[in-house]
Amino acid sequence: MPLDETSAGAGPALRASLFEGSSLSTGGVLALDLSGAVGWAYGVLTDGVPATGEWELQHREGPGGLLGSLENILDKYMALWKPAIVVTESPLPPMVQTNTRTCAQQYGLDAVARIAAWRSSAAFTSIDVLTARSEVMGVRRMSKDIVKREVMLFCRRRGVRAVSHHAADAAVIWLWHRQRMLGIAPCAGPLWGGTIQ
Repeated sequence: MPLDETSAGAGPALRASLFEGSSLSTGGVLALDLSGAVGWAYGVLTDGVPATGEWELQHREGPGGLLGSLENILDKYMALWKPAIVVTESPLPPMVQTNTRTCAQQYGLDAVARIAAWRSSAAFTSIDVLTARSEVMGVRRMSKDIVKREVMLFCRRRGVRAVSHHAADAAVIWLWHRQRMLGIAPCAGPLWGGTIQ
């Protein structure tokens, strides 16, 4: 069964701070937090803060449905927004992965994003989440039980209307890229790399 817009997550499962993003400028930065629910942040660097949202991917049809739904969604939004660059959260290295299925999913989603960027003649880069959080938020490591809450709170303080923790992670990636491109120094964190308990 081919994946249509609804089954691909571009229908009712789309949650965004700017619905459908039709009023967004073209040629900006598209940041993605890749998982079963893909967080996205999009905007041009002069915006200061990005629009954010979340795409819920199709899980019912297995890994092929999941990857195919991301491909369908990216085809639509790459054509709509025409980003100059796609920035993603890097997958964890295989040697630290503890679940084969999750590892395959992370690398599959990463490959789909790279293909979408290539098809659209957009640049592509990725960053590990610890570096992005460190340079944007000033905190390198956080306990698993509080990381989602802290990233959401950080985004709210910065004026980013993130609809989910996936969208908030994408916003942090977008802000990291913006800092790099505009020559803004990384945020100074606690003396020893800081861990919030």
